[in-house]
Formats: sequence, structure tokens, C-alpha cells
Amino acid sequence: MYLHFMVKETVNATMVYNYVERVDAIHDFVKAHGATIVEPLKEQPYGMRDFTALDPDGNFILFSQAIS
Repeated sequence: MYLHFMVKETVNATMVYNYVERVDAIHDFVKAHGATIVEPLKEQPYGMRDFTALDPDGNFILFSQAIS
């Protein structure tokens, strides 16, 4: 998976929701590279395992994987 971020002049933050495989590995990677984790990695009652990170521009990036 590849994501591309760019600087944009904006007042409002956005949220990007990414359905992924290996959410635990992605969590470990973004955390190790200094991302701010605003919602910890956990299993949700709606059948997903996810976490939310904050990018340098204040946008919320959510990574989610279906629990099988």
C-alpha cells in the first residue's frame, strides 16, 4: 500500500479512511516513524480492527481491517 500526502492550504481537517490488510504492521510502522496516534489500535464492535493517526496538517488518517 502506498499513500501520498501533500501540503494544502486549508482551515478544516479531513479524515481519510483506509481499508487495509495487516493493520497491526501498519500501526507499528507509522508509530515507529513518529505519527501521533489519536485512537489506539483495537477491535471494534462493528467487526473491524482499527486505529487513527494524525498527520502534520491535522488530518485524521484511519486504518481499518476486517476481523475474520
